[in-house]
Amino acid sequence: MQATTGTTNCTANYAICATLRDGFALALKAEGRAPKTLRIYLQAVDALLAFADEKGMLGRGELTAEHLREFVSSLYAKGNKASTVSNRYRALMRFFGWLRFDGFR
Repeated sequence: MQATTGTTNCTANYAICATLRDGFALALKAEGRAPKTLRIYLQAVDALLAFADEKGMLGRGELTAEHLREFVSSLYAKGNKASTVSNRYRALMRFFGWLRFDGFR
């Protein structure tokens, strides 16, 4: 699965891009995550990538907590159920945890 942002360069400063997304996918596969779990986690990252790209956030070098709050708020504004928003949020927390674990700080 490829992210639709077209961003391929990353800095080590939490720049969210397709390369990091693909690294996260590889890590999940290496952990033996179920295909459904993998799909859900990557859908959350893809949705964040699309939102950040649409809002011009990707070029700033890093996403802040405020950006993530905007993203979560946008999910509610689009009519998503609380359970869907919670799933997306938890998947993204896992993604950011992976980034920290792998040294992208």
